[in-house]
Amino acid sequence: MWNYILPHLSKKDYVIATPELPGHGKNKVIPHKKTADDYCANILEQLDLKSEDQAFVIGHSMGGYLATTLVKMLPCGVQSLCLFHSKAGADSEQKISDRKRAIEAARENKALYARTMINGIFGEENKERCHEAIEKQIAYASQLSFETIEASQTFMIQRPDNIEWMKNRNFSLYYFLGDKDNSLPLDVMQNELAQLPGSVAHIAQGIGHMGHIERTKEAAEFLQRILRADV
Repeated sequence: MWNYILPHLSKKDYVIATPELPGHGKNKVIPHKKTADDYCANILEQLDLKSEDQAFVIGHSMGGYLATTLVKMLPCGVQSLCLFHSKAGADSEQKISDRKRAIEAARENKALYARTMINGIFGEENKERCHEAIEKQIAYASQLSFETIEASQTFMIQRPDNIEWMKNRNFSLYYFLGDKDNSLPLDVMQNELAQLPGSVAHIAQGIGHMGHIERTKEAAEFLQRILRADV
């Protein structure tokens, strides 16, 4: 997914690593326990981090849920964390119910599940303009194994609420959000932001859950400002 953003980021002053989440891309390993800790342990194995390093951690959606646990486990310092269409809080009871239904939908018809899910996370007004990218996302999602989908939904259901821990963070916290994101409604996110003093949120207008596609330049510029500590 980050291929949309990477060409817009300067690589002069830092190294960019894009680890693949368990079960995705070429990473076929699915942690047995299906917990955030186990998923993050797999991600750490892909990174060559030294104690003297300083990390800028950016995670989209599920990747952001993992990032809120990953920053606790990194062997190096953390300069900042950006939750890109993501949050530190745990799932609500309604969201847990939705995830369980998603597992059953994927079990019954994975292709239909993939198309429905991807179509639902783009802002309505952007679907025609982003049609080609949407079809590519659907094709990719359709290739995921049911085991990957089930494991991913399970870890997200079980993941810890990291808001209290984040209150005592020693790094900068940023959010990139869409005002039309049905997955992360703004009222829910405003509540989280109110609990985390000092966090900075950029709310992109007219987009859903896929800012790296729906508003690539705006998203890249915000991330570049984070990396320059210019926010």
